[in-house]
Amino acid sequence: MLRFKRKLPSFNTVRRGATATANLPCTGAYRSIDLILTSAEGVALTEAQIKKVVSRVRCLINAKCYFEASGKYIIDLLNRYKGLPFTPGYLHIPFTDRTFRGVDAEDMLRWGMRNVATFDIEIEISCTDRTETVQIRLPREIVI
Repeated sequence: MLRFKRKLPSFNTVRRGATATANLPCTGAYRSIDLILTSAEGVALTEAQIKKVVSRVRCLINAKCYFEASGKYIIDLLNRYKGLPFTPGYLHIPFTDRTFRGVDAEDMLRWGMRNVATFDIEIEISCTDRTETVQIRLPREIVI
């Protein structure tokens, strides 16, 4: 199976109490999405800070929500259930399951982008301390 690198856009509107959105490319298939969360100074956020700051993550395909979870749910249930370690500053959203036998079985769950017009990711940022400023970004490119 061929895999291609695609450049990813940046989020618009990243501030406390707002919803940050990014429109992702609608080509290939997504196995996971990694969000990079740092403070204004560029320091990676800890697990407790991510759980506090990310109140909701939504993945929308053609304006219909197919995935919705809080940062706490993603870290505590999805990643720990699937045996993925926490990395400071990263919120890993898995679509495939690495516990399946073989790559073909794992790829059955990937999110294919055939006949998809829009693929958006929305992150609700909770109103936290005034001193806490957060930056959310996607990796520069993704292999899909």
